[in-house]
Amino acid sequence: MYCVALAAMSSGRRYAPSFTRQRHFFGSLGPDTLFVIFLNTFRERLLATETLTRAAAASSSSSSGWWTVDLPPNFTHVQSVQQLVDELAEGAKSDQLVVVDFFAPWCGACRSLFPKLKKICAEHPDVRFLAINFDENSGLARGLGVKMLPFFHMYRGAEGRVCAFTASVSKVAKLCEAIESHKSPRCFLVQGPEYPLPEYPTILPGGSTLRPDPVSRETPIAMA
Repeated sequence: MYCVALAAMSSGRRYAPSFTRQRHFFGSLGPDTLFVIFLNTFRERLLATETLTRAAAASSSSSSGWWTVDLPPNFTHVQSVQQLVDELAEGAKSDQLVVVDFFAPWCGACRSLFPKLKKICAEHPDVRFLAINFDENSGLARGLGVKMLPFFHMYRGAEGRVCAFTASVSKVAKLCEAIESHKSPRCFLVQGPEYPLPEYPTILPGGSTLRPDPVSRETPIAMA
């Protein structure tokens, strides 16, 4: 507004009454006052530019952050309830242990643990590792009972979810022990669970449904 008004003062063209009033107002100000107005306007624009730049950097980092670097082939980022259900179903078909890591980009403990998690992943190519970004899937994480980060769920065939726990970099041995314990060979005498995720019974592999869905497909069911 200030720049437009100053431009109006320096031109001989006619302007709308509002610009005319601004011209008279600025014309009554001294050079020192005008300089202060100009300086404040410049600072406001510079601050706005910096804010936009930071927002753009944060947006671009969501696809190129530390959690996306050098991922093993058996490591997948999950973006939705449907994708999680599909991954669990694929794991159940081959009686494969599925490890789900809940993390957040701002979580220091998650970042410290991640290099060790990738190493564990590479050492267990027969295990399917999934990662869920809390910032992008907070509803899914909360629906599955996640209340702290980093947090892990493990799923295995007909047993469904076999354990859930938190493990920081100092407790990485706990994670390794759980993987070794739950990936051991076994023969199930029953089929896998009817619903891969009991908290989301209306979401089935491949997007199919067993019955009409009376509620939102991504509304979790409270578990006892």
